[in-house]
Amino acid sequence: GLKTLGLTEGLQLIRDLFNLVFITALIIFDVHLPSYQAAKNLEVYGKTSKKNEYLQLIAQ
Repeated sequence: GLKTLGLTEGLQLIRDLFNLVFITALIIFDVHLPSYQAAKNLEVYGKTSKKNEYLQLIAQ
């Protein structure tokens, strides 16, 4: 049971890290857009994907 739990947590960590990198890339590639449009895109993405915590983490 312990090994399975470790594997699950490891996969979760990898997935969270991938999501963080992906959103960071979105932010970087969106900087050339008008601020309002970029913010709107990120807001919609955050709502649909439920990753607001990552956006807040980057914003800190």
